[in-house]
Amino acid sequence: MVEKTTTAQPVLDIWPYADAALKQVCPGECICPLNADHVYESQDGKFQHILIGTNTSNVYLVVVVNVLRREIEGHFLLDLGKLYGLQAADA
Repeated sequence: MVEKTTTAQPVLDIWPYADAALKQVCPGECICPLNADHVYESQDGKFQHILIGTNTSNVYLVVVVNVLRREIEGHFLLDLGKLYGLQAADA
């Protein structure tokens, strides 16, 4: 994956999907407004991973977009703290 946060072009409107997905994986958490904190694209340009920050440090909702089909493939919760043993910024 290649970091494309500053150069990625929107493929489709992910925000209604992202809002519903966030409510599913983080019930009771309200994040307004939703923002794409990071965007990564596969080297062949077929997929984007759009990382949306949550209220928890180092935890992101990742929306996977198929660029060629212009559709959302799915989502997952990325917890870098658990994955890499990172401490919260305010801990």
